[in-house]
Amino acid sequence: MSLTLDHFVSAQQSAADAAHAFGRIAFDGAERLLALQLSAARTLLEERHGAAQALLGARQPQEIAALGRDALRPEGERLVGYARAVYDILARTQEEWLQQVERQQAGWHQSVGQLLDAYARTAPGGADVAVAALRTAVNAANSTFGSVHKAARQVANIAEAGVVAAADASVRAVAPPAPPAGRRKAA
Repeated sequence: MSLTLDHFVSAQQSAADAAHAFGRIAFDGAERLLALQLSAARTLLEERHGAAQALLGARQPQEIAALGRDALRPEGERLVGYARAVYDILARTQEEWLQQVERQQAGWHQSVGQLLDAYARTAPGGADVAVAALRTAVNAANSTFGSVHKAARQVANIAEAGVVAAADASVRAVAPPAPPAGRRKAA
């Protein structure tokens, strides 16, 4: 079997398509992050304006202290929510990259299999041992890729569970304490 110009052109086209797909995934992730940042900045601007107006309207020191105290709790929750949203965007982008890698690997495996089939049909007598050895090596590489990929996904799932637990703990830490059960507010 001989490689022709068409084989090289096809390989280059496949590489260009893969580069385009990875670039598109990266730009989509960056676009989502930028949209999140712009939204957070807009929200912060509006809320700061409202807080400044409330502060300017306060006439007593107790009112000013209460405004400052009340502003701290939502900030902690907002920060945790923002961090969670960033993490979600990054995790989604990573997942898209992994799916693209899987597609590329599957395409590579299919191409190598077709190349070995074509070589086996046109190879001189006795080459079947070499083709079988190559097939075994390719299958072993694919098996290794699958095992590493599965382990990486398990590690990512464990890390994600840790991040979610930490975020939940942070939200609980900044949440206002519950009033004692036996006390009532004076009317």
